[in-house]
Order: sequence, then C-alpha cells, then structure tokens
Amino acid sequence: MAHRDTSGLGKVMPLMQTYRTALKEYGRTPMEFPITVECYVGERHATAYEECRGPLEYKYAAYASWELQDRATQGSFEEFARDRFIIGDKGSVKEEIARYRELLGVDHFIMRCQWPGLPQQQVLSSIQRLGEIFASP
Repeated sequence: MAHRDTSGLGKVMPLMQTYRTALKEYGRTPMEFPITVECYVGERHATAYEECRGPLEYKYAAYASWELQDRATQGSFEEFARDRFIIGDKGSVKEEIARYRELLGVDHFIMRCQWPGLPQQQVLSSIQRLGEIFASP
C-alpha cells in the first residue's frame, strides 16, 4: 500500500478539491484562492533551513503539545518542512511559490515570516528578500 501524506500539501490538496467542488455545487465564484504558509527567505539556500529551524521547531512543538499539530520526532527538519513551509533562497522560494500555484491553484499568498525566537533583523531581511523576488526589474 502506498504511503499517503497526511500533512502539508498532501493534506491541503484534497481539501482544496473539496472546496472547489462545493463552490461549483453552490454556484459560487471566489475572487481569489488564498493560502497561508510559513515562509523564510535566506540569503543562501544552503543555510536558510538552519537559520529558521529553531523558532519553527519551537512553534510546532508547542502546537503538538496542545494536540493541534502532529510533529513526529523522526526525520530531519527539512523532511518535516517539505510541503509544509516555504524555505530557501530567493530562487528556490520563487520556484516553491510557482509549485503551490500549480498544484493548488492558489493565487494569493499570506506569508507568515515571523515566529517567537526569530531575531527581528532576520525577519526583516527575509521580508525584504521576499519582496525582491517579484520586484519589477
């Protein structure tokens, strides 16, 4: 039996399909298809995960302790973050945003860029890089 991903995009994709089916059934046409996602844009892809790992693990460990979010202790942070957060450098984050658009049909992103324990200068640098991704030439 194939393993079915029940977190991140593996969970969101069928929910989005249910939502779109319900919209058609009730004759509704939304103005946009938004998604909220944790996002960190580092200067270099090689270090981006390590830069935000502590604060994100702290946040999701708290969710797990409240039984709001499953956080299996097996596997690396990168495995846990895959298809759940958008983390990387400007190039890889731009590619992930395009992938979310393609897989989910979303056209509006609400990026969470700040978490307890993430230094304010890192937050501001990440937000600036995020803005640079789509800035006009």
